[in-house]
Amino acid sequence: MSAKTDHAQFQLTLHAEVAIQEREIHSEWIELALYGTEDHVADSSDPTKKHAFARIPEFGGRVLHVVYNHEVRPWLVISAYFDKRERLRR
Repeated sequence: MSAKTDHAQFQLTLHAEVAIQEREIHSEWIELALYGTEDHVADSSDPTKKHAFARIPEFGGRVLHVVYNHEVRPWLVISAYFDKRERLRR
């Protein structure tokens, strides 16, 4: 699956596709995390992965955590979920 944005494209792994459906995560929210913030953190164990975060006002201000491979084009979203731990930090 591919999502077109103003900035670029991203693709979803099968896991990410299922997860965002089950978790009712909108593709616009993933775009916000990937392209609308500068809050990206390198993965501690895999240099190909980064973690992007965005607070989603429409979802009660919860923090969306998107894990993606930044070394491929388009970026490959591996997972996305609302992160309870990050809600307190960000």
